[in-house]
Amino acid sequence: MLNRRSFFASTASLGATLALGADRQETSSTSHHKRIKLGIATYSYWHFKTEKVPIETVIEKAAEIGVEGLDILHRQMDIPEKEPLTAGHRAYLQRLKRHAFHNGIAPVCLSIHQNFVQQDPAERQKQVEHTHKCLEIAYELACLASGSTQAAGTPSRTSTIS
Repeated sequence: MLNRRSFFASTASLGATLALGADRQETSSTSHHKRIKLGIATYSYWHFKTEKVPIETVIEKAAEIGVEGLDILHRQMDIPEKEPLTAGHRAYLQRLKRHAFHNGIAPVCLSIHQNFVQQDPAERQKQVEHTHKCLEIAYELACLASGSTQAAGTPSRTSTIS
């Protein structure tokens, strides 16, 4: 049987428990800050004067240092730059994505290069087709594509360091 004294005791205990729990939740939510997620570009491992560094190796290095995202340089992939995508190329992209996933790395961006500053319409069309191919690659990797345009007649990055 519930009497007045036991009713007040149990409701006071319940009220104190709820108040303490609410205070604990409020403290943990206000002291928790979103942390900054970092990514690395495969270009950081570019092979300026040495052997080409596979993207798989960059994924493993990124995982070792605790980076969560990867900006992949298209030219660094084991896919011919100017050829259409084949089933074999798509299989390579799936292996790359799976390798990144198993290492806790998210492909966040595909860096592509094109040169739309061409007088010849056929040459501009080749750049458009290359861009479409890169968008397909980004789709296969489930990431964004970003591009840089090189103006006609300007030296490429690799020619400036040789």
